[in-house]
Amino acid sequence: MKRRILEVVGRMDRAGQETFLMNVLRTHDPDKYEFTFSVNTSHVGSYEPEILALGGRVWHNPYPVTWSTVYKNLKAFRLFLREYGPFDVIHCHVFHFGGLILRVAKEAGIPTRIMHSHSTTDGYRDTLWRKLYRSLSFRLIETCATHKVACGIDAYKSLFRQECPDSRFILNNAVAIHDFIFPSLDKAEIRKRLGIPLSAQLVISVARFVPVKNHSKIVEIFSKFYDRCPDGLLFLVGDGEVLESIQNLVQQKNLESVVKFLGNREDIPFLLGASDILLMPSLFEGLPVTLVEAQASGLPCLISDNISKEVDMGLGLVKFVSLDLSSDYWAETLVSIIDSKFNVSASERIKGLTRNGYTIESTWNKLRLLYG
Repeated sequence: MKRRILEVVGRMDRAGQETFLMNVLRTHDPDKYEFTFSVNTSHVGSYEPEILALGGRVWHNPYPVTWSTVYKNLKAFRLFLREYGPFDVIHCHVFHFGGLILRVAKEAGIPTRIMHSHSTTDGYRDTLWRKLYRSLSFRLIETCATHKVACGIDAYKSLFRQECPDSRFILNNAVAIHDFIFPSLDKAEIRKRLGIPLSAQLVISVARFVPVKNHSKIVEIFSKFYDRCPDGLLFLVGDGEVLESIQNLVQQKNLESVVKFLGNREDIPFLLGASDILLMPSLFEGLPVTLVEAQASGLPCLISDNISKEVDMGLGLVKFVSLDLSSDYWAETLVSIIDSKFNVSASERIKGLTRNGYTIESTWNKLRLLYG
């Protein structure tokens, strides 16, 4: 009989943890496991058609996670468990709200209850109510989770308030490495296929348009970079709540001709392969899948030092810079890195990601032990 797995997520658009879950879904044995996704929004995510095509199911909670709708959200989730269950495993990816979700799952009799931390902070100010909510969540996770895992050591410590006791509890945001290696194509050929000028100095960002990704800083840095490099071009891949404000910022700086908004894309490996550098000045992160993908592509990355150092695969492709430093400094660093013309061979990249445990096969082997 198939093991029935329930993944609880915020949404299923093309973003870090969602891409991680899709890599798992593409790898699992469909004769042994059946996956259902509980999504905390009515929004239909860009990954959902593929989930259905791979034999998975998707349920949308009609009530968003807000202070005023928490009770309705959890009531709807209880009814969903009765209608769609029983489940053998619940794998929860919604940070502090996961405590309440796991409480309901425990009451419903789901035997294996996994809490998965994907970030080093929730991004909210330390108000009294927020502190009380975090404390409640922590207590519920402690009493209701049968397993606690994280994408990295820092993310584990952030949610679970303790050091990670064993590497078995770290589920790396692994990627399908060979999707990012093109033995028969060089950068020039990829650019030709995508219609990108060969002379362009292409900076790329692959991130949801949400405040934590710091897109205003990306535009500011690129503006300074463009002053130094008239062949500069910026690709912004993704969608989200601050998209319109960033589009307005680009217009204010008269950069419309050199800043391209690409939306959600399925050809990320090719876009990374065509680029000169990835820029990520995030306010905070867990362990971004995009940075693992970029290193698999051999693409240099300039990122904020608020991002966990665990993301560096030791290939010499990652440069950490403080957000306290000026946009001029960031722009100068962009120029310096691009001028260095990094070239890490495919075999070195494969060895680096394999050595650090970032193959989807190694992560799936850990997950199978949890899923049973």
